Amino acid sequence: MKILMCPDSDHLYLNSLRKKLEREGVKIMRISWFGKQSLYSLLQVLHGKIKGYSLLHLHWMPFNRFLTMKLIRKLTDLLNIKMVWTIHNLIPHKPQYGSIEKDKEAMKYMASWASAGIVHSEKTKEDFYERFGVDLPLFVIPHGHFNEYAKIKASDESRRRLDISPDKTVLLMLPPNRWTKGIRDFIEVIKKLPDNYIGILAGICKNPLIRAYINKECRNHPNKFLTRLDYIPNAEVGYYFAASDIFFMPYERITTSGSLINAMAYKKPIISTPQGNIHTLVENGMNGYLCNTVEEMIEKIKKIDRVTAAKMGEKSYEIAKKNDWGDIAKQTIKVYERIIGK
Repeated sequence: MKILMCPDSDHLYLNSLRKKLEREGVKIMRISWFGKQSLYSLLQVLHGKIKGYSLLHLHWMPFNRFLTMKLIRKLTDLLNIKMVWTIHNLIPHKPQYGSIEKDKEAMKYMASWASAGIVHSEKTKEDFYERFGVDLPLFVIPHGHFNEYAKIKASDESRRRLDISPDKTVLLMLPPNRWTKGIRDFIEVIKKLPDNYIGILAGICKNPLIRAYINKECRNHPNKFLTRLDYIPNAEVGYYFAASDIFFMPYERITTSGSLINAMAYKKPIISTPQGNIHTLVENGMNGYLCNTVEEMIEKIKKIDRVTAAKMGEKSYEIAKKNDWGDIAKQTIKVYERIIGK
């Protein structure tokens, strides 16, 4: 079986899926995102067809322009290349084609193009049909874990590096790069928690409004926050997780959260909201809590001391581990076979 897969990215999800598909005997040709190098990407598709590739697997909406998406669809129709689409988000994290309405139109267009879609939970499947009113066949395949990528560090060493005392209970958001991750609620909760709780906001943040907001709040409450709003090399990410007790991401809107899955790989309990697929990751009272209000978040966080957090973090790791990439690859191949035959 030969599959064209786009985008060509080192994203942990794509890396893991490709590796397991190839282990099952699937040949994969990577196609670059259809952005500034769209002509090159188009030539890759043509080359793939010549080499016998007859199925294109798209993730997200890998097109900078709506017009480019339409042109590639016409090309694949002409070449008799079928398309399967993994729908990681019901709506892009930020407007991709100028407005929410235009993005919705693009999502419906992708649905009309695809022969089948893949989503990560039954809830997303239901929400997709309700939101877009299309008849695209959808298959539920869970998002796999990132456990193998986590480089877990020692807590004591990490706290020394970040100058955090051992008596503090630390909540982490990484990265604070979108308002929809619940940045305002994160800061509000940390401010209202007792003095032995502090919050870390770490990772690249290019949005100047978010940066200004975080910096202002941290200046006003200097003993409650630790920030580093720039790129953190992979070799250093583990220190931030190890220095923290709880991963706190109170999403305003999300479909699938790679950030939470990454935190679970680092054995962190989760405090979040019942958005999107998060209910498949967090078992209330076992490895975290899903909360609807700031007051509920504060209540649940107070239940988790450092010892409890460590135990809940181990449970996070085990829950994530259940979503095995080998099984996910086999389920994905079954979708391919439905489209192009065995």
